[in-house]
Amino acid sequence: MLIVLKIILCSGVLLGLYHLFLVKEKTFTFNRFYLITALLFSLCIPFATIETKEVVKEIPATIFVEGNEQVIEAQIVTPQESFDYTKALLIGYCIVSGILIFKIGYSVIKIKKLKGRKIKYQNRTVFLLKQDLAPFSFWNTIYLSETYFKDSKIENSVFLHEEIHVKQKHSLDILFVEILKAIFWINPFIYFYKKAMVNNHEFNSVISKKTCLNFYFSEKQDRESEIM
Repeated sequence: MLIVLKIILCSGVLLGLYHLFLVKEKTFTFNRFYLITALLFSLCIPFATIETKEVVKEIPATIFVEGNEQVIEAQIVTPQESFDYTKALLIGYCIVSGILIFKIGYSVIKIKKLKGRKIKYQNRTVFLLKQDLAPFSFWNTIYLSETYFKDSKIENSVFLHEEIHVKQKHSLDILFVEILKAIFWINPFIYFYKKAMVNNHEFNSVISKKTCLNFYFSEKQDRESEIM
């Protein structure tokens, strides 16, 4: 339990430093590196130990011997079995984590099973969806509704925005933090880490291609609610 508390405290402190000094800066690549490193560091630091040598002062032992020894018959007491709450909590925790990990896998499968047709557009794999979903990217593929594909072209601002996400492998960051959320769901700060990562990705892509910030944030929120 102490290790868990250390992980939560460390991740909270590092997230606080991010919001104090980095969130308003346009150092998107560094911010991305910081958030990922902060999560990994907060998981490792509680297990770090500092070895110290303890000086033990020897004290001569004094032995007292009594002349008359009494023999006391020992009675064997069988301890009563009690309910192991710690084990029960651990099992419950693992069940919740298992469900969350299953949900991640299901979400990935759900994306792969989206109906549509695959095309090559400017040397990039694009999946044209029959469903009316907002544009998004996963791994090396851009997913968007067929309504965005007109006259064999995709609106330049839309394509460039998602192209940035694909090139910089932003989906790996999200998948990474989702897995950590599933394992350490008890840590309240992990949810804010994901929000910080998503915002950093979006600002990076938007500012890089000078697209409309408000449009993409609303579109992304709609897409996340539909897919996840």
